[in-house]
Amino acid sequence: MAEISKHQATLNGLQTKVVAISVDAPKQSRSFKAEKSFLFTVLCDTDRKVIKQFNLLNPYEHAGIAYPAIFIIKPGRIIGYRSLDKTASRVDLTEVLTFLKTVNTNPEYTLRSESKKNVIIPKGGDLRQLAKNLFVRGTLEDWKHYIGYPLVVIKLLFRKKNL
Repeated sequence: MAEISKHQATLNGLQTKVVAISVDAPKQSRSFKAEKSFLFTVLCDTDRKVIKQFNLLNPYEHAGIAYPAIFIIKPGRIIGYRSLDKTASRVDLTEVLTFLKTVNTNPEYTLRSESKKNVIIPKGGDLRQLAKNLFVRGTLEDWKHYIGYPLVVIKLLFRKKNL
């Protein structure tokens, strides 16, 4: 979301409206949006209905949040672009901007190939944010996740081996 926020002026020039979906309560979403100075709309999906419909639920973090994803919905409610990402690998935003520029000149254009994902390597600021999320905003579910994560990985590996 921070990367998208950096390109808000460009996105506005491409006749694009950015909307984010969060599992947080409205008060928490408003606070986060203000803290990060986001100019786009943040919708709340506290019961996770939309996130589940789009198959984005990550049940292993914060008692269930959405995996990062980008959907570009063209007129007629047609999904012209989508990137279903993971926490540590995401589509490069320049690809998204290139797609939007192409659609502005050719409204029929739809991206058909899988996007190349970039691996995200945490930096000092990211690690500080992670610690802040865990120690300041963290819940019991978050702690269960971080402590139990190695067990989840082992379970998944064992399950795949036995298939």
